[in-house]
Amino acid sequence: MAKKTLLLVGRTGSGKSALANILVNKEGNFEEIFKEGGYSVSETKGIQVEKFELEGKKYQIIDTVGISDTKMEPDEVLSIIVRGCRAAKKGLNQILFVIHEKFTQEEVEAYNVLIKLFDKEVVEYITIIRTKFSNFEEEKECKKDIKLLIDEGNEIITKMIDSCKRRIIHVDNPPINIVGSGKKVEMRIALNKEIRAESRKILLKYLESCQGTYRPKSLDEINKKIDECVKKEDKRLREELRTIIERLDKLEKGENLREGDTLEMLKSQIRITEKLIEDNKKLADKGLFEVVGRGLDKLLDSSLKAAIEVATLANKCTIS
Repeated sequence: MAKKTLLLVGRTGSGKSALANILVNKEGNFEEIFKEGGYSVSETKGIQVEKFELEGKKYQIIDTVGISDTKMEPDEVLSIIVRGCRAAKKGLNQILFVIHEKFTQEEVEAYNVLIKLFDKEVVEYITIIRTKFSNFEEEKECKKDIKLLIDEGNEIITKMIDSCKRRIIHVDNPPINIVGSGKKVEMRIALNKEIRAESRKILLKYLESCQGTYRPKSLDEINKKIDECVKKEDKRLREELRTIIERLDKLEKGENLREGDTLEMLKSQIRITEKLIEDNKKLADKGLFEVVGRGLDKLLDSSLKAAIEVATLANKCTIS
């Protein structure tokens, strides 16, 4: 069964992680699996991926670090977002660009980054999610809000909204991790969960209508390199395993030609190498963020560096 992969991008404090929790709805109670923060510092410090299933449909959510994280350098943030994009080996179904008020300069720059990182086709898969909008259930109010955004007179923002064909979904994601106790707090949490439930219905209904998968050429090239690297690694490990088995065979026949070889050591090496071969096979079905740390990411360092350089340059550009 095919799954829909959603990438969440947004400024620190936009309600991005809260939106992810609304979509997943852990245990049917909106349990916090994506860390939500009520402050100006991003609670998400890297990529977080979660999956959920609803009525036979599978979803994968990739949450990324807040764009304007005050504790991280801009290139660090861009690097994590790039890795988040590449985490979807089979492509992205939607990029949810999360805002909570009027567009800021940082958000305009971030939007440009997405386009410059990939290509103009990506705008067909970007949806702007307007969070913390209390009148989200009123269609007239939602349309009025879009008009107000456009009527600000900012040509760049108007082009930005028009570029994704004015796909703006309004939701409200009030907090449920409220500090305190007592009946009033309990009632407030219960009400906020109801609001989240209604927001979730709107989001899922919209996502149901989203068809197609975005696969930038850059992503195909990266996945191709990963596959090639996995094959080379498999060949190397199998040759290493064959050598160890030969050494063990000679040792058992009393023909030990290598100082330091013991039965216990060689058998242990065989088990370890067999495990590495098995693990290596699994990498073919995974994205870049899952192979990082296995040494395979070094093969892609130049591609990642180039992507970050393009993204940094994009910060100085505007939509044309």
